Amino acid sequence: MYLHILFELGVLGFVNFLVLFYEILRQLIKVYNNLSQTYTKALVLGSIGCVIVFLVYGLVDEPFRAHFAPYCLFFLLGVSFRFIEDNYGSDVQK
Repeated sequence: MYLHILFELGVLGFVNFLVLFYEILRQLIKVYNNLSQTYTKALVLGSIGCVIVFLVYGLVDEPFRAHFAPYCLFFLLGVSFRFIEDNYGSDVQK
């Protein structure tokens, strides 16, 4: 996946891809450390694991070719961030 992105989008696109997932992981870890409820921590921890599995799987195959993989990943991330924002507001992400 990484070589495909590098060849198709160039260095700038590849760097943007890496920065995007770095920021997603950084925000999820920051939110995870600030939460107190077990259920919410489990949801965020599952999202962190999903992102890591997606990136590791990208070392050997291209998950963007499997049409359901990116949809599932970004759906889970959207649900996680929305759930956190609705229940905790912007206090958690500071």
